[in-house]
Amino acid sequence: MNTNDLAPRGGPKTDEGKNISRMNATKYGYAAESVLLPDEDAEVFKELSDKVFEDLAPVGAVEESLTSHVVLLLWRLQRHARIEPAIAAAERYGADARDARNEAARYVEHENPPNMALIDRLLSTVRITNPAAHAAAMKRVREANAAAASFVTDYSRAFCADTTGALDKLHRYERAAERSLIQMLALLNSLQRRRESVK
Repeated sequence: MNTNDLAPRGGPKTDEGKNISRMNATKYGYAAESVLLPDEDAEVFKELSDKVFEDLAPVGAVEESLTSHVVLLLWRLQRHARIEPAIAAAERYGADARDARNEAARYVEHENPPNMALIDRLLSTVRITNPAAHAAAMKRVREANAAAASFVTDYSRAFCADTTGALDKLHRYERAAERSLIQMLALLNSLQRRRESVK
């Protein structure tokens, strides 16, 4: 046996790597170590839990477990409803920023021909052909980026990490959570009816 295989791997070293790694456990909210994410309110979760337990009135460990699962599913559905605007904003303002960046690029000319090597292009002298239009386009880039950032939470940032199809992905997760919720409620209802019929 190679003892090097047993050595610790070390994990991320930089702050950026650690921040990305930190989000691995909370990506999509399903494998989170805890129910609440850093920007969520424990009191709001407790209120939801108390109301659901009061409404469903579980009796016994199995019904309590199913009710706890219902609480988690409802919390996740509410979480998705909270982050949907952030994802939509990131997609919309990201497109606005790309369009403005492309417009700004139209006003930049390189001294050397466009087919030169990338490193030469980066080091070449540029000339702004229309400074006012270029500045306006770059201002729109900054405004779009700031608008998108105003909607962002850690959870929506993790969800959007793939950058494409985040809303579709969110909607798939919502449908799965809704199906699970319907199944949990039906099972709980069945158990409660059977319990009531035995009395």
